[in-house]
Amino acid sequence: MPTPSLRRLDAVSDQLPAAIFAVHLDGRILDVNAAALGHYGFDREELLAMTVRELRAPANRADFPARLAQVRIEPMLFETVHVRKDAREFPCEVSTRPIERDGEHFLVAIVRDLSERKLAAEREVLLGKVFNANPVVISIVNLLDNTYVNVNQSYLNLYGFRREEVIGKTFLDLGFKIEQDQLMKLATAVMTRDTHDFEITMRVPDGRWLTGRQWLEFLELDGKPCVVSCGLDVTAHKRMEEQLRQAQKMEAIGQLAGGVAHDFNNILTAILGNSEVLLSSLDEKSPLRRQAEQIRKAGLRAASLTGQLLAFSRKQVLQPKVLDLNALVSNLSVMLQRLIGEDVELLVEFEPQLGSVRADPGQLEQVVLNLVVNARDAMPNGGQLSLRTANVPGRVLLEVADTGRGMDAETQARVFEPFFTTKRPGKGTGLGLSTVYGIVTQSGGQVEVESAPGQGSRFRIYLPQVAERAAPGESRPTLLPHPQGRERILLCEDDAQVRDFVRQVLASLGYDVHTAADGEEALRLAGERAHGVHLLVTDVIMPKMNGRELAERLTALRPEVRVLFISGYPGDALSPSGSSAPAELPLQKPFSISELAHRVRAILDGRR
Repeated sequence: MPTPSLRRLDAVSDQLPAAIFAVHLDGRILDVNAAALGHYGFDREELLAMTVRELRAPANRADFPARLAQVRIEPMLFETVHVRKDAREFPCEVSTRPIERDGEHFLVAIVRDLSERKLAAEREVLLGKVFNANPVVISIVNLLDNTYVNVNQSYLNLYGFRREEVIGKTFLDLGFKIEQDQLMKLATAVMTRDTHDFEITMRVPDGRWLTGRQWLEFLELDGKPCVVSCGLDVTAHKRMEEQLRQAQKMEAIGQLAGGVAHDFNNILTAILGNSEVLLSSLDEKSPLRRQAEQIRKAGLRAASLTGQLLAFSRKQVLQPKVLDLNALVSNLSVMLQRLIGEDVELLVEFEPQLGSVRADPGQLEQVVLNLVVNARDAMPNGGQLSLRTANVPGRVLLEVADTGRGMDAETQARVFEPFFTTKRPGKGTGLGLSTVYGIVTQSGGQVEVESAPGQGSRFRIYLPQVAERAAPGESRPTLLPHPQGRERILLCEDDAQVRDFVRQVLASLGYDVHTAADGEEALRLAGERAHGVHLLVTDVIMPKMNGRELAERLTALRPEVRVLFISGYPGDALSPSGSSAPAELPLQKPFSISELAHRVRAILDGRR
């Protein structure tokens, strides 16, 4: 150990935290302070027997001679990598200066360990990457002046800003709009330092209304109080929640509508059937004929209303065909022009190479008529109504647009609800658009609406495109006179009025008709008939035993029996499994005498 008179470093250096070396001009270590011993792990004798080159990490020793030549001439500051006694390497900053003392020339080197600084820098880079790569929208706001200190990339992406446009600006400077109640919610959270999550809705500068789920954290940056806002854009999620609630509500109302239609159709079957019988028995000049015709017209109107209920509830039986929407709309154009009146201009734009769709033509006509009537009513002072068809990927578009009053957001949210109407009492049932919704949805399509007050409305119907081409239109067959027969028919119907009407019609056509009010009675009657039953006519939905179960049990005993289902509530009514009865869609209530007579004869004759 050198004597104090030979030390190049004075006692003060031992009190300093940095490692300090006195170095000979050839690189040998002449003296060190206490911090150097602690930092490198060597004792004084070990260090004084070494050169500075040996303190360098092996990968950094090659350029030592050149560096030594430089530091002999002038002070220098540079970074390198040193190694401790235990072989651990660390980055360091070296500050050197040539010194002359008592006629001796040597170098003083101050070495500072950069490990913590490098680690902090790496952490800062990592945190910056995490900050900007985070899908959560993050912003840091100075609470003293409400200006933005920093925002991440998700913030910029969501709101469409560049970073330099945001930093130093306030929320309002950037053009955000927020309702008073929402502003109070945000202000309360900040004032109370509330870190619980909450939802807030605001209009962003490009005009969109967004709902975000927010979390706040509070901290100090450079001595200034700041709030860190973390948010998730839940706008689409909230919209889906609302759509789910709407779908559930529509489904519940649809179930109710279907149930009402079932009961109502039983009543209408009796009303329309008996009015038809009455009309057939009245002379053309009978004073009662007008009243009978009015009863039938009222029944038909009620049946149409029931059909709308079923269309909304998506319970009606469709008869889909491959269709050309251009042809369907074109065939309706004359009727539509009369329907909308002279003060509304009708514009039709067809896609020349329009794809085909598979749907019930009568139901699609109902969709077009309902949308056109709705548009006409929205233009009491005239306007323009346009119908457009187009191909979209995998689908065919039918668009109906008007230049009428338009709708606000609240009305649009309820527009497809049954019985919801903006018309005066007595001017609408509120079933037009709900019927459209039901028909389109049951046809595998979608319906969208776009509207704003004073800007008209635009309804878009999307239907799946099919590869087949639509066949040329066919004229409807003319109904032949009511066919008759002598076969034995077992009629099972729980509604007494419907049962009496059907029995009367079939008996008048020559059939041997036996009636039952439920399935158990029907099975008993079938067992008592030695010559058997040729045809079972049964309601689908009945107490005790439904029509399908009755058909299965009866055809298991008598496989030769054929089956005709009748129903006021459309649904699956397939032939009993394992039976020889043909699979038939149910005869829908209310049905006419002609429809009943032809269906019965067709099934007895083995025709589908």
